Amino acid sequence: MSQIYKQQATQGRENLLTIKNTGWFLVPSLPILVGIVASLGTLLLWQELLSDRQNQLEQILPEIVIGSGLLLSWILALNIYLLQKAQRCRHELERSRLNLEIALRSSSSQLKLALETTHDVTKHQRAEAEIRLLQSITQAIIDAKSFEAALEITLTKVCQATGWNYAEAWQIKKGEEILILNPAWYGDNPSLGKFRQGSKNFTFTKSEGVPGRVWASRKAEWNNDVSLCSKADFLRVDLAKEVKLKGALGVPIIANEKIVAILVFFSLKALTEDERLVEIVTSVASQLGLAIAQKQAESALRKNEQYLRTIIDNEPECIKLVAADGTLLDINAAGLKILEIDNPSKIINRSIYSLIAPEYRAKFQALNESVCAGNQESLEFEIVTSKGNCRWIETRAVPLFDRSRTGYVQLAISRDITEQKQAEFALKESQRALTTLMNNLPGMAYRCQNDRKWTMEFVSQGSYELVGYQPQELIGNRRISFGELIDLRDREKVWQDIQSALRKQQPFELVYRVITATGDCKWLWEKGEGVFTANGEAIAIEGFITDISDRVQVEQALKELNQNLELRVKQRTAQLEATNRELEAFSYSVSHDLRAPLRAIDGFSQVVYESYSEVINGQGKDYLKRIRANVQKMTELIDGLLMLSQLTRTEIERTEVNLSSLAQEIATELQQSQPQRQVEFSILPEIVVRGSRRLLPIALENLLNNAWKYTSCHSTARIEFGVITEAERKPIYFVRDDGVGFDMAYANRLFRAFQRLHPEQDFPGTGIGLATVARIIHRHGGKVWVEAALEKGATFYFTLN
Repeated sequence: MSQIYKQQATQGRENLLTIKNTGWFLVPSLPILVGIVASLGTLLLWQELLSDRQNQLEQILPEIVIGSGLLLSWILALNIYLLQKAQRCRHELERSRLNLEIALRSSSSQLKLALETTHDVTKHQRAEAEIRLLQSITQAIIDAKSFEAALEITLTKVCQATGWNYAEAWQIKKGEEILILNPAWYGDNPSLGKFRQGSKNFTFTKSEGVPGRVWASRKAEWNNDVSLCSKADFLRVDLAKEVKLKGALGVPIIANEKIVAILVFFSLKALTEDERLVEIVTSVASQLGLAIAQKQAESALRKNEQYLRTIIDNEPECIKLVAADGTLLDINAAGLKILEIDNPSKIINRSIYSLIAPEYRAKFQALNESVCAGNQESLEFEIVTSKGNCRWIETRAVPLFDRSRTGYVQLAISRDITEQKQAEFALKESQRALTTLMNNLPGMAYRCQNDRKWTMEFVSQGSYELVGYQPQELIGNRRISFGELIDLRDREKVWQDIQSALRKQQPFELVYRVITATGDCKWLWEKGEGVFTANGEAIAIEGFITDISDRVQVEQALKELNQNLELRVKQRTAQLEATNRELEAFSYSVSHDLRAPLRAIDGFSQVVYESYSEVINGQGKDYLKRIRANVQKMTELIDGLLMLSQLTRTEIERTEVNLSSLAQEIATELQQSQPQRQVEFSILPEIVVRGSRRLLPIALENLLNNAWKYTSCHSTARIEFGVITEAERKPIYFVRDDGVGFDMAYANRLFRAFQRLHPEQDFPGTGIGLATVARIIHRHGGKVWVEAALEKGATFYFTLN
């Protein structure tokens, strides 16, 4: 058999090389193949442990050792070794039974001869009873479920059959060379329990005491009377005397050529050595040893089977067995997961063809037939799971001989490659889209070498439209190099700029001229970057080139236009500066020349009113009052005009301005000016902006004054200042009142100078305030608008940049 192992190991290595060379070598699946083969060997041994399994294993070995190398052959050899062990146990057990039957038949013949000569019927009956009893002990040992149970049965039945009063078992302590007392024992007298209890304090080494000497000699030992022994020969002599134990017999239990336990029997009377009794007890111990060896082999095989089954069930890839007719014989948990089946009974022993997509069913059937004919096959195909989902599967299958079916079945390892297929499809689609994109780009994509000829390795179809040459004419400089197309005026600069970018390992952008196949000069724009090795060496350049001749022409035209525009702007600026100077002069004139006559009119009117009041009647006095009121109004209008003109020229110096504090100060002043009014102010705190400290207070004061004025006809009023903040939008500030409001149809007139929507006698004013607000907000880069309704108040909104 060792020669077979060597041959299989050699064959395993050859198969490994063959499989590797033919693409069948799957490293992640090797442990699974090993587990499958070993598990199959274990299952065969379990099913027919007492049948001749060696020939079958040798027969299937070449079929299942496929690419697994020395490890697979070693595991198979281990299974065969365990099988041989079990077989040897069986043969020894059978041989022991045969010897026992021969001994029993010999004893029976002797008994019959003695009966014929002595006619001792009592001894004849006792001999037959002993034969039946020993046969029952042998069967009980075989049927025992554990080592302790077998010991208990052996001690009890032997004592009851042969007249021993006490029996015990000693076993080797694991990891130490000493004997310790086993829990199994027998005693037919309660007083013997004291001997049992005292024995728990003893241990024996080899050659020490009866158990130790039996351990060392591996043979039975008879002692006529232990109470007569010295302590050196029998350590428990005092205990034996106390309970009156005398005769003793020690026998070894040997399993797989190793001592597993020592049985010691005691009698309450001294005994002369009985060879027949020793032979019978020794035979029983031998039977027990064989049974233990068999149990150990079975336990090892069960553990091996459980271990390998655990590996298979936890393997992330599908492992399955398929019969020649397509019946699924077995499948692991990973396979059930792929098929989306929760219960294996739904698919085991049923046709697997129903799960194969119709377009691949014939191919899979052909694969199965080929494998079941003894060939190795692989296939990529699509399945439809129990839930109707489509999955891509890759299967690698090998033949496995099945004796029960007198032929091969398919042993397959399958994995879900759906994501791989999707990735492949996505890659192909991406490549197709990329090719389509490059071929339709208004330019040329390329990959070239870093030499002065810019030797092309790849050129897209756009090269013909760009320079008049097909890609195959430029690749490898077959007809002309791209470097020769670059205009001589730009050739050196292009080289130097690209080399500079490569040294820094940075992308580059270039604009240069080329001479096309038709002799035309074109302006090109190029963007690219280097392809570098791990040590930073540039091995290629990749990029894109497009025609920008039209853009260059436009840029040149724009340049000329800009030059003309700059001249016109200078001229216009000079005109505006002159106009501004005229406006400043006009403002001064308005401020100085108009104010003086108005002051004279106002002053003389007051003198006339005060000096001639006695001679002027009531109507005359009224006219004088009207003259002075209109003079005052005219003065306010002039002041408003001057303010507007100054706002246009004032420089904006931005600093932090707390609008909430300003609003609170203005509100306090308004309430103090008319304390009898019941007006509630609601001002959101800490509204801080960046703007002009001189202009923003003017705008806010006009807005709050406006709200105060147009709520004056209501007994109670509410004025609110706040801000609206929204994500990714500028803050919107607002002043809201619940006053008289106005018709939104006239809202477009509101921010114009001297425009009013209400009669002056109802709400006095110059019509300059809101125009001033609009001018200040615009100077800050913001917007101002209003929402209102009659008798529902108005809300003025503004933003700041």
